[in-house]
Amino acid sequence: MQENRLERISPLYAVDDAQKALKYFDGYPYRYPITIGDGISCKLYDAGHILGSAIIMIKIREKRHSYMIGYTGDIGRFGKPILKDPSIDFKEDDREVDLLIMESTYGNRYHESVGDLKPRLKKILIDTTDQGGSMLIPSFTFDRTQELLSQLHELYNEDQVPRIPIYVDSPLATKITRVFGEHPELYDRETHVRFLEHGQNPFMAEQIHFISSVAEFIGLMREEKPHVVISASGMCEGGCILHHLRYKIHQSRNTILLVGYMAQN
Repeated sequence: MQENRLERISPLYAVDDAQKALKYFDGYPYRYPITIGDGISCKLYDAGHILGSAIIMIKIREKRHSYMIGYTGDIGRFGKPILKDPSIDFKEDDREVDLLIMESTYGNRYHESVGDLKPRLKKILIDTTDQGGSMLIPSFTFDRTQELLSQLHELYNEDQVPRIPIYVDSPLATKITRVFGEHPELYDRETHVRFLEHGQNPFMAEQIHFISSVAEFIGLMREEKPHVVISASGMCEGGCILHHLRYKIHQSRNTILLVGYMAQN
């Protein structure tokens, strides 16, 4: 460090600090009143965005008045795969809101119909395999990867696309997918009908493989047969996806499919 004249930077916190912080987390069900201060309580409603996401309704009681503050980060879209839709049946005493604070990343645009996503994914996959190519999907590890796996699994079950191998190359996405599989109580009715009632895990199939070793990673880099790679990061700023792009982006037969938010530049 000294010979290169670089200043050593100490991290603000490390793994031990994060593990200690977990002691201060408590889990609560949706729609359950929680006291969070003197005269202050809140309830959580399903935001339908990611596993466990919540809209928070905070009630503040003062001597002569009471106030309701609604706060939410991202709100999920209706009809998305896997998770239930955002709550719309708020309890009577949580409906009169004095102040609403919310996420607005997509506040200035219209989304395409959720119903168009699966047919478009089908067409792109067929077009890519017809020309002997592979599909690289930069994807966020939490929620978007699991949505893609369930949609591809469904297309395979319906015999609508060639059953080429699907590789998830992200250690974090692998762990989060395992967590998703442990919480079927949060899935929507459609996911229960399409997968669980047939004894299937939405994120597991014969063609789905989770990369877990350097040898598998190197083998995938060299694979020439058509396949799908889902890898982080979703905005291609780092992670395993950069290696896949390096090896395959120059071949016109391959497809780079962007499936989520990507910041400018």
